[in-house]
Amino acid sequence: MVIGLVLLLGIVAIAAFIQPAEHLTGFALEAQQRRVAGVVVDFLVCEKSMKPLSAVQGYARIGKAAETAAFAAACVASTGLRWMEISPTAPPMPEDLRTLVLGA
Repeated sequence: MVIGLVLLLGIVAIAAFIQPAEHLTGFALEAQQRRVAGVVVDFLVCEKSMKPLSAVQGYARIGKAAETAAFAAACVASTGLRWMEISPTAPPMPEDLRTLVLGA
């Protein structure tokens, strides 16, 4: 979906926009690739050129899902992309959404 000057992609595997750490080799590299392969974000906000700007995730999670979300947040943060979690029960006001997601 195109919104203004950005694209909003839903349910995106983080492996599509995050690469494993460069220093990893062998088993450690394979382990991280497997772990990253199973993680998705609810929305990925991109420029029209498809350059990722931020990842948005709903945060009503407990247990293993909370661990996975924390791992996804750390992966996204390591790339310098903006990470945002939105409560499904208290979403931000529409007029605040652009600033929250894009930081501008």
